[in-house]
Amino acid sequence: MVPTLTDTDLRSRLNISAAGTTSTVPGEEADSALRTTALHLAVLRAMTEHSLKMVLVYFNLVSDERRFARELPHILRLLRRTDPDRCPEIIPQLFFAHGEHTPAQRADTFTAFASAECAILANSRLIAEGVDIPSVDAVAFADPTRSVIRCVQALGRALRLDVSGKTAH
Repeated sequence: MVPTLTDTDLRSRLNISAAGTTSTVPGEEADSALRTTALHLAVLRAMTEHSLKMVLVYFNLVSDERRFARELPHILRLLRRTDPDRCPEIIPQLFFAHGEHTPAQRADTFTAFASAECAILANSRLIAEGVDIPSVDAVAFADPTRSVIRCVQALGRALRLDVSGKTAH
């Protein structure tokens, strides 16, 4: 599944002017903020439209993962206020894990994620072969990847058989 988010969707949610008009944020920073918000909206849209409960988001950079985690609560509040139909029924808990965490911190994060009713786990190149986490409903790649192994490992997280009868996305 590929949730579609148009430029108009994004700009109307953020209450900003059309592309090509003056921005208050310098170039790359504005693009990065829009990209992060677009990713938030796409993941939340997919969760809402497909009743997803457990989503794994892959990032290439820890800084992008941190921005995603830091700003998601704001986007959830904004959606609840301005467009509640675009918000998941159950507000997802947000977890993030990366290589700077100790093994104990990562284990605690994975345990908390596994026990959550509805959650998003953001990670930067951490969850790969040999890392044991529960199956998920969907995976999202925040950044392009050319690694077939990375894709297969990530998709395998969503395609695991589960007794709940879930449908993976």
